[in-house]
Amino acid sequence: MKMEQVLPANYSEDWTSMHAANFHVAFENLHVPLQHGLEIGAFEGRTSRYFVEQFFRQDGQVLHAVDPHPKTVFWDNTLQARDEGRIVFHQMKSYDFLISQPDQSLDFIYLDGSHIGKHVLQDLVIAWRKLRIGGILLIDDYHWKNHWYIERLFPASLLRMTEKKYAATFYPKKAVDSFRKVYGPEVETVFENYQVCLRRFCDLDALVVAEEQTKLFCP
Repeated sequence: MKMEQVLPANYSEDWTSMHAANFHVAFENLHVPLQHGLEIGAFEGRTSRYFVEQFFRQDGQVLHAVDPHPKTVFWDNTLQARDEGRIVFHQMKSYDFLISQPDQSLDFIYLDGSHIGKHVLQDLVIAWRKLRIGGILLIDDYHWKNHWYIERLFPASLLRMTEKKYAATFYPKKAVDSFRKVYGPEVETVFENYQVCLRRFCDLDALVVAEEQTKLFCP
């Protein structure tokens, strides 16, 4: 793919540069050819642009960016990449996008959407089904904590709980840890710091002995 000169962009925040090393390790640990990627949570498009400028550089490689409410500058910041077909934007909720995709159709997924524990767990479970064996799922903000944001969303009466229960209910870490525990045999942890990088090792359902396959309630 011939790439034109990259146009300047306008950002108010930089939550990309600090994770550059993680991004490179994540993509280096893909065990499948990179063709279709997904970014949940596009914001201003900074990470979207970084991904396509660094990793989605070949013909046929596409990053799907999903966000129900992108910032206004997202459109200008990603215009060139969208015109070139390297970014395809979907203005919708992550759940709606994920359930519309075939199972094992994505090679790379970056999860940076809702940080509420319930939503993180939902995204993880559904996104995992869409990830190819050998693909990478990179989770941002594993250690995120923001009382102000939570208290803006929910009534005070709901938040009268111990700190331990508060963290388990509203923060991403508990959701990520629970997912890794339940899906354990399918999951390889590539690294863990403020982000968590997981590679899909196998599909347990596909390994069920043949005579029992038709008896499964799920998937």
